[in-house]
Amino acid sequence: TVCQNTICGKWFHGYWRNISFSLSFLWGQIGTALVFALLPAVAHLGLGWALSSGFIISIFSILSSIIYIILDKRGTLSRYFEVDQYVSEARPKMKLRDVTKLPLIYWCLVILRGSNTCATFTFMMYGPSFLVASTNYEPQAAGFIISAMNLEALFGPLIGLFLDRFGRKPIIWSISCLLMSISYLIIALELTNPLFWVLLIGMAYTVTNASVTSSISVVVPKEIIGTAYGIYVAYPAGILLFYPVIYGNVQELTGSYKASNDILAGTCFVTYLAGLLLVFVDRANGRLLSTPLNKQKIPQ
Repeated sequence: TVCQNTICGKWFHGYWRNISFSLSFLWGQIGTALVFALLPAVAHLGLGWALSSGFIISIFSILSSIIYIILDKRGTLSRYFEVDQYVSEARPKMKLRDVTKLPLIYWCLVILRGSNTCATFTFMMYGPSFLVASTNYEPQAAGFIISAMNLEALFGPLIGLFLDRFGRKPIIWSISCLLMSISYLIIALELTNPLFWVLLIGMAYTVTNASVTSSISVVVPKEIIGTAYGIYVAYPAGILLFYPVIYGNVQELTGSYKASNDILAGTCFVTYLAGLLLVFVDRANGRLLSTPLNKQKIPQ
């Protein structure tokens, strides 16, 4: 993921940057959607089928990497993308003090997207069982509903284009985070069918994910973009080591999903606060993220 984000950040410029990250995000979400849709069927077939499927997908990824390396070595990529040098060329070694070069606006983006990702992925893990328990959906139907959350990433490229043309990204991200927090809170109360709110969470996550990721390459110095994306990916990955465990243990202790979903609502409210801070930090940095792309005075 770090390499993928770094490559996209260096290859693509202007409107293509958001589209590239959106398509990358879409590809991953389609895979996740297929997992939830096929999980009940695979469960009946057994562990062997599941591992075999994972092996085949891994082979496809390895072949894709080999093709990329060949193209990069031949210089084919430089004919189509505006890069100063091949992405695979040696760079100065990472130094600990590089972290101090990362601006405050970057850390706001890390918290905003990273915490949202932790809440969303945790809900995706427990979502099918929650829907079965709270609404009496069949496991297959519950799996398809969670899959629909991921398939909303189909709107990602269009949303990215809209944000580039309209601007005001920090405000829109903040509103999306607030909607996620409210949705989790309503789901926790279990007063209504959660289907609409589950789909709203998926759409709000689509709005923030790819467009925030593409913005990292805009706000950090190019020479440490790899370090920036490394931290950006490591933050949610580290939290996800224990976050789902906390969610599951709270659910078992309380005997319901209310308190667990309250935790998700609180997490997204923190990202909303990070988004509000980002609005003011962005203003102090010349409205780099708020200005429509065609009016930005930055290299495209």
